[in-house]
Amino acid sequence: MAPFLCETAAEGLTFGNSVYWIRFDEEFSEKKFKSSNPFGIKYKFHLEDAVDCPEWIVPFRIFKALAEENDFELVFVKNNHIFVDEYMKKPEFIELMRRLGALGDENQDRSTLSPDEWEVAYLYLTFVLRKRGQPDQIQRNPRRDKGKMHLTKDDIENVNGAV
Repeated sequence: MAPFLCETAAEGLTFGNSVYWIRFDEEFSEKKFKSSNPFGIKYKFHLEDAVDCPEWIVPFRIFKALAEENDFELVFVKNNHIFVDEYMKKPEFIELMRRLGALGDENQDRSTLSPDEWEVAYLYLTFVLRKRGQPDQIQRNPRRDKGKMHLTKDDIENVNGAV
């Protein structure tokens, strides 16, 4: 998933840190973007040891509208910092966070992310889409799904009109 870029006060056309950088082409040197073409804003995204390719900005409101046109509803959206902070406090998600590499060893349930890695995590959103007409909860075999993340209605933040 490409990051959903937030507004950032950056000098020049490149910003980032020791783990990532984002660079816009010279055509965006005045930092003016055509609202008539929200998909045409190309940038180069580099994430150390993971990503090094061009990407295009997709405004989240347009992503949400396209999802709705295709019969999906947005039921959950949070910035990744908020998501991690809230879910690291829930015992049922600690194992998932450990497997994602966001926690230390079994004796310490603290983030092992460096400050630079934590900074790039801010660029990402965590969201859940649901196909319209699907049940809110599906009966699951708890032994088969051990360690998998399942959201309940209490986990969902109402985002109607908030995005």
